[in-house]
Amino acid sequence: MKTLFRILLLTLPTYGIEISAQTVSGQVKGHDYVDLELPSGRLWATYNVGAESPIDFGDFFAWGETEPKTDYSQENYKWFSDGKYTKYCTYSFEGNVDDKTKLDDEDDAAIAIWGEHWRMPTDEEQEELINGCNWEFTKDFNGTGVAGNIGTSKTNNAIIFLPAGGMYSGVNQYGIGYYGSYLSSTLEYKSTEYLTYIHAADFSMDMGSTLRYRGCNIRAVVNKKEASLYYTVSFYTQDSVLIETQTVEEGMAATHVDAPFVKGHRFSGWSDSSFIRVKKNIDVYAQYTKADESDPIHEYVDLGLPSGTKWATYNVGATRPYEYGDYFAWGETKTKESYEWSTYTLCTPSGTGILSTPDKFNKYVLLPEMGTVDNKKVLDPDDDAATSNWGKLWRTPTKEDYDELKKGCSWQWIYDYQKSGISGYLGISDVNDNVIFFPAAGNYFTDSKQFELEQGLYWTSTIEEDRPDYAHMFFFDDWFYDLDYSQDRYFGQSVRAVLGGSTTHLTNVSDQGLMVYTTSGAIHIRNAQSNCLVQVFDMNSKIVASGETDTNGNTDITISDLKNVYVVTAGNQSSKVEIK
Repeated sequence: MKTLFRILLLTLPTYGIEISAQTVSGQVKGHDYVDLELPSGRLWATYNVGAESPIDFGDFFAWGETEPKTDYSQENYKWFSDGKYTKYCTYSFEGNVDDKTKLDDEDDAAIAIWGEHWRMPTDEEQEELINGCNWEFTKDFNGTGVAGNIGTSKTNNAIIFLPAGGMYSGVNQYGIGYYGSYLSSTLEYKSTEYLTYIHAADFSMDMGSTLRYRGCNIRAVVNKKEASLYYTVSFYTQDSVLIETQTVEEGMAATHVDAPFVKGHRFSGWSDSSFIRVKKNIDVYAQYTKADESDPIHEYVDLGLPSGTKWATYNVGATRPYEYGDYFAWGETKTKESYEWSTYTLCTPSGTGILSTPDKFNKYVLLPEMGTVDNKKVLDPDDDAATSNWGKLWRTPTKEDYDELKKGCSWQWIYDYQKSGISGYLGISDVNDNVIFFPAAGNYFTDSKQFELEQGLYWTSTIEEDRPDYAHMFFFDDWFYDLDYSQDRYFGQSVRAVLGGSTTHLTNVSDQGLMVYTTSGAIHIRNAQSNCLVQVFDMNSKIVASGETDTNGNTDITISDLKNVYVVTAGNQSSKVEIK
């Protein structure tokens, strides 16, 4: 399989061939590498040890030394004393014989400076690099004025650049701009004084030999099978503006990134979903669809719940999962400065200020002593904060919706969601592992916010029948969550909206229990016969789509343009749905 890679530099002028730039395939321990798809599988660093970019020379090292210095002479060489070599010696007349011809790890500058996995290449690996690429010398790499050799992989066209930093002998540097010298970890065959190295010159790219004490550059390698590989995942807006860059270990997932809100559009996902299991560098772009009346606009998550209900990923008034959003009294659709009975619009208060009490309620009345009984137990759309603020497709969940959510997920308290500093409850679907997060936004009593980061209090659309001045809510803190809680209707609390499910807000025409409603791009059929044929007709009796229900009598049918009137038949049932 060919390696996918990103390019660091663009539009590189060179001599004889057209080159794009230095290739970066990933990271190991914070350092970039390029995968040239060489037979050995070795990955080569994209810049020299001691450098920060491909055009920097980096540091110079004597062979077997792990720190740069100013004098690269034999007298100043670590492994030479009193006219003899003290390590890596083959012949007795040259020093203490140990027959070592390859550097020990403790004497490898790449290991010492870059850490485990990285090391200096052997002479065989350097020969493989030379033979595995087509080479071209340039005196001006990408307009930077830096000379060096550009190698283009014969296998995948990935590119590596070796700058011509020359070599140190004593205190003098020679050959800058004409050749580069790159140490191997291997002595020349049967030699104590000389080592093999890459001589990357303006006239040839070849292996050579040089004296051990001279100062040369090091280009490190890593074994792909041994290393923990890291890749870069970059998230962009639809206009290619960088949102965030993450460094992710191979096989792991990038953390959640919130796409910017675009007015009149709905975020439809990222351009590349492979960031959930990273295997390469990825550039990911936010994608949007234009909203119309049948489009929810706001993000939702499908948790695989039996009713098919989709839950918004953030609160009404928010744009991200960790934002608190707005606070509403039950049955009110706007925020206000103070939340108390005296400001509650659905009652006539007795008294003023925090000591006020409700005298009579003018809606959602179940008891005569509370006012004129209307027996309304669930919010009308006009009194629903979700519907009023987000449109007719959305609604505040019923107590039954929350009960289904509670039972359909595994829950855990999160102290710092996505490094936002916000605490709350995270639900993980037992069906498809999708997640939903509820921030602990607290609530408002009068003009004071209370229990922030400690409790979540989310209104349902269902009144408390035993005490109708109360409404049910979804409550949680850091050790407990439940639905068997209710609250005075005047408190300012959070609202999390839903789509579909057991709703009367969405298009729903039913004669025999069949439920048909729509969300963006699809017609949803619920409560039909199991495993029956479903057909969608336009008003000219033409079949525009078809499908089959599952064993529960449910299915979803995608329609390319939901702006029409359709008749939906499911077995011996039928329903008309109008999409304006």
